[in-house]
Amino acid sequence: MKIGRKQSKQWVTPNRLWLLGLLLVFAAGVMVGQRGLWLVLVDSWSDVTAVWQTGQNEVDLPTLIIDMPFENYNTILAQRETALTTAVFIAAESDFQSADIRLGDQTIPVRLRLQQGTAVHLGDDDKWNFDIRTRDNALLLGMQRFSLIDPADNNWQNEWAFLETLRQEDILATRYQFVRLVF
Repeated sequence: MKIGRKQSKQWVTPNRLWLLGLLLVFAAGVMVGQRGLWLVLVDSWSDVTAVWQTGQNEVDLPTLIIDMPFENYNTILAQRETALTTAVFIAAESDFQSADIRLGDQTIPVRLRLQQGTAVHLGDDDKWNFDIRTRDNALLLGMQRFSLIDPADNNWQNEWAFLETLRQEDILATRYQFVRLVF
């Protein structure tokens, strides 16, 4: 005869919890492996560890330096003032101003103007958006026509990620690259 409390048989014991946890981890690994997400996770983790090991968290972006004659800059400022008073900038072909863009040791002749549209991005503290066209059939980063746009206007990296996803699925998408701009 036993004296004491009667021990109830519990279905949930520590050993069974460990076994259940391991089965869940195994099932999740199988699911991720079948969908090809495992490679994405491994690549992402290797990027994170590479940044952590080097101690660098800054990306080396190409730097574009815009050199423009003072008269042309004043014309851009006048266009900006007009856009701020009317709350919209409607561009014409004659609005382009001559300038040069330096990228490293390369100098590319260009024509630029403010980007057409609403004037919400033309404030004193804002980064102005520009339409750029190269002159003399020159190429800048492989392009003859492009826009320089504040990343905040395009939802930061979300638009870039969306366009990269489209490219991975072989869907036509515009080229998108981050640069440092000195104006």
